[in-house]
Amino acid sequence: MASTATSLPRRANAVPIYSSANSLAVFGRLGSLTGMKGTEPTGAAVVESILAEGPLLCPHEAAALLSVKPSWVYESVRAHRIPCLRVGRHIRFTRAMLEQWLAEQVDG
Repeated sequence: MASTATSLPRRANAVPIYSSANSLAVFGRLGSLTGMKGTEPTGAAVVESILAEGPLLCPHEAAALLSVKPSWVYESVRAHRIPCLRVGRHIRFTRAMLEQWLAEQVDG
């Protein structure tokens, strides 16, 4: 099903929300989804592996898991200190992703 553009005004650099290529962006864990042909996982494989890890957590749930304030989570995502998934304009996390990041902080 093809996505349609909304009639709302958009910024010049805005990415369409319902574009299939940009519907799930992964930051910090899998790196870029583009690059040399044949070396990156397909979009469907990435989505399957992420969803197999369990339900996605919102920033408030991630904050509770890490015992920090939600504002720290938002700030850390903006500063690229913690890995996150972007689903459209929403920030989401997996428990495994946060646990792995936390383990790296303890080791490093």
